[in-house]
Amino acid sequence: MSDEQAHQMKMMNLFMVVFMTIASFSISSGIAIYWVTSNVFTIIQNLIMRREKKHVK
Repeated sequence: MSDEQAHQMKMMNLFMVVFMTIASFSISSGIAIYWVTSNVFTIIQNLIMRREKKHVK
């Protein structure tokens, strides 16, 4: 992955966090709780996968 692609992915992740935070204030709490738990699970899953990928190399 090039540096430009990595930068775009980082900015997109930041944008999505900000967007979801703003959206969660204007919608029902059930969806906000779903988004938060889903995102936390995804972050943990990505951290585990990155750790495993480092050990394989």
